[in-house]
Amino acid sequence: MRLRTLPNEILLLILKNLNNIHILYSIFSIDHQRLDSLSQENTFTNTFSFVLITSDDDIFLLPDYITSRFCKYILPKIDQNIQYLILDSLSMKNILQAGIYPNLAQLKIFNFNDKIFDDILQEIRFFNINSDEKFHVF
Repeated sequence: MRLRTLPNEILLLILKNLNNIHILYSIFSIDHQRLDSLSQENTFTNTFSFVLITSDDDIFLLPDYITSRFCKYILPKIDQNIQYLILDSLSMKNILQAGIYPNLAQLKIFNFNDKIFDDILQEIRFFNINSDEKFHVF
């Protein structure tokens, strides 16, 4: 059985159990309308972790080519769905500038760097958040 022949409901169940960063990187904009549409599903695109945390609490960054493709092609198309972002301070600027994120509720930053964060706060347009929304930086 081919993946493309599965009903949308089954395909979504499979996709939701896989790492959404790697799935979106693989299937987003592959010139297949059905997969492209499924990859932009709200429940599938509301949380993104751009760091990998091991069981020993070691933190690894995603490769630059993955982050770059997300910033250029994927995040601008799904930024309205994103509610949670998990980033490191080194890639934070590019990721935050890639979209507007009107529904962002939580931002977690690893390897926090005060200088980088202060510089970004001066530049990022996405901090136009309604005062009644909760916004947390960890």
